[in-house]
Amino acid sequence: MPAYRTTLASAGFIRAGQRCERSDGGLHRTLSVYTRATGARPQVQLLVRVAVAGLPAPVTVCRHDGVGGTAETASGNESYPLPARDRPLPPDLLTDVAGPVLEFLMAAKDLTDFVVWAQDIHLGREHPGWWGRFRPVLPQGTGPLEAAAFAAAVKHDTRLVELLTARVENEQADENRYNDFLIEIQRLRPSIRPRHPIVRPVS
Repeated sequence: MPAYRTTLASAGFIRAGQRCERSDGGLHRTLSVYTRATGARPQVQLLVRVAVAGLPAPVTVCRHDGVGGTAETASGNESYPLPARDRPLPPDLLTDVAGPVLEFLMAAKDLTDFVVWAQDIHLGREHPGWWGRFRPVLPQGTGPLEAAAFAAAVKHDTRLVELLTARVENEQADENRYNDFLIEIQRLRPSIRPRHPIVRPVS
């Protein structure tokens, strides 16, 4: 990962193989290089994630405690040609590390910033769930709001957790997914209660 030395190392990231990581401000930031060498068009992708650090292991099927994705290239693609073993990484990949990828990784300096940023992602500027060249940011739907709620819980801001939980309840149509979220957030803040009890369909 040649770009590591020039961009990520100077930003405080530590490299371990195809992965670069940095943990600070209550957040864990990762950049993973994923290669797919099979098929007619071998490709490489930069997978980025910023997540709330220090949470207990999840107990539900799906917990959304971070945001991430793959940045589009200038051409609109989300992947790059995989170079031959003796060739350097594509220039546009290196440009994206120095540009939108690093910008995404460093958009929030701490948990407080993350709460605001995740809500901005949820609303989007051009489209809900988009941020810069990350179109979409994953998870979609209420995922960023759920991640913001976990950040608020780690900050011990119960009123903010209540507000964000209410927003998730208002906007999450999938009862099973909302129930998973509620179980996870109550592990951190047992006082949180839904405003409208969920009644599961009889199976």
